[in-house]
Amino acid sequence: MIRIIADSTCDLSKEVIKQYNIKVISSKVIIDGHVLNDFDYDGESLTQFYAALDDIKEAPSYSPPTSQEYFAAIEEGVFNGVTNFIILYPSSQQINDFGGVIASAISEFLESNRVPGIQIQAINTLNVSHGFGYNVLKAAKMAKSGSKFDKIIEYIEANKNKVKDFLSVPDVDFLYKTGNVTKTGANASKLLGITPILKLGTSGKATLASKVIGENKVTQCFANEFKNHADIQNSDFAIIGYSTDESKAIDTKNRIIKDTNFEGDVYIMQMRPAFGAHMGRRAIGIYFLGKQGTISIFNIFRFK
Repeated sequence: MIRIIADSTCDLSKEVIKQYNIKVISSKVIIDGHVLNDFDYDGESLTQFYAALDDIKEAPSYSPPTSQEYFAAIEEGVFNGVTNFIILYPSSQQINDFGGVIASAISEFLESNRVPGIQIQAINTLNVSHGFGYNVLKAAKMAKSGSKFDKIIEYIEANKNKVKDFLSVPDVDFLYKTGNVTKTGANASKLLGITPILKLGTSGKATLASKVIGENKVTQCFANEFKNHADIQNSDFAIIGYSTDESKAIDTKNRIIKDTNFEGDVYIMQMRPAFGAHMGRRAIGIYFLGKQGTISIFNIFRFK
């Protein structure tokens, strides 16, 4: 039996997590001294969270799960008959020593465990938010369909750098307030009426992949990016993530279906506080398996 483990910043919906039996450990987000459990937020609580977001005084910070929490997740799985664990985590360059924390938990568990045949593999997905979640969901889908432990690991390692992300962040004033956009970038965007379309890279920086004049053109831009960059022949799903504007996410999904012959699932999922607190209201992103080699234009943004 294979169990997929991830932290809550994968931003997968609780319905999908339950459907594919994914073990999710909650991360923490610290806002103005208040510590919030990222995974506790869903539905109405997320609506209330975003409504109060403009009132924050300091840039939010993020605290990933501890090695003890990963240890407990593995222990719980073994108790329930799991013998193979794949632990996926977001880009380690975004978070100091995330991989080291997980490696410590694995080492401690294997040293203390007396159950034979336990296999545990940790994978840095090189992505954040729903890009990270894309890898988590793909691994869980493969596990549910009967794929072997080694085959799942091989697939994720071979394809994780092909997961493309395009993120619209209309509220550049909020991005500047939280330290995620330079003053030059914010002023230029407002002066020209630009809504930036970003890519989140593995270096911890967000680069400008495209730009549209007017927020109303974002959904068509996303549909174009999907049409031009998606590996439709080898993809079975895509994810559209949003902070507050679900209608725009639905519009993006409809445009993708209309403009391409993509036959896979298109999931719509809301960003939780750990990521959404950095992006602000009205943020929306699209995540899919792409062709190799997407070139970013220039860098005026930085993602924390």
